[in-house]
Amino acid sequence: MESNNLTPAEVAEILGMKTSSIYALISRHELAANKVGRSRFITPSQLDTYMRNRGNKDVVDYTYAK
Repeated sequence: MESNNLTPAEVAEILGMKTSSIYALISRHELAANKVGRSRFITPSQLDTYMRNRGNKDVVDYTYAK
């Protein structure tokens, strides 16, 4: 059985971003990801959801909020 799950590096390549940016999206909960041990992976449906919602400005980034 072949897995359709994507690594953050594969998602970065698809989106034309750096891998570190993908990890930042995951940590800010803008991109859903699954964690198994120390590894993270993104399902195609999670990537699709992110791509549909990334133009949505209702998401507030509290990363640097005090």
